[in-house]
Amino acid sequence: VWGNGPDFDLTAMTMLFQAADMKVPWAYNAGRDVRTMKEVVNGLGLETVRVKPLIAHSALSDARAQALWVQEMWGSLPGRSANGSPTAAAEKE
Repeated sequence: VWGNGPDFDLTAMTMLFQAADMKVPWAYNAGRDVRTMKEVVNGLGLETVRVKPLIAHSALSDARAQALWVQEMWGSLPGRSANGSPTAAAEKE
């Protein structure tokens, strides 16, 4: 599960799940930081365009844009596609 600063997004979501007496649907060690992915992509000299939210200051729109941006960054990594599967070129190696 990805957060733009897991100490904020994921902590807030965890508290909401707990307040609703629901199990948090990810493992304690599954949190990832969007900023780390951005640093990896930039460090490799790759370029991605940050997806902008359709509605300013909307939590749902922000989350959707962030998810699309992570998919774009992930797909830009060598040997990866946006859905996480190895690309055809990587499978041939």
